[in-house]
Amino acid sequence: MEAQSFHISRQRPSRMRKLKQRAIIENLNTEMDSIYTWIMLNFFKIFYHRHFAICAN
Repeated sequence: MEAQSFHISRQRPSRMRKLKQRAIIENLNTEMDSIYTWIMLNFFKIFYHRHFAICAN
């Protein structure tokens, strides 16, 4: 009986750690996506303005 409860208590933290790691990775992915889209938007803005400036002149 003691061994079984010990085994269960040992198993639980690893699962929690995995869930925590997954949550952290998902947060990083969403942050990277937002940063990437922000960079792309700024790049397109700059490119667009330069293109129009060249066309206007």
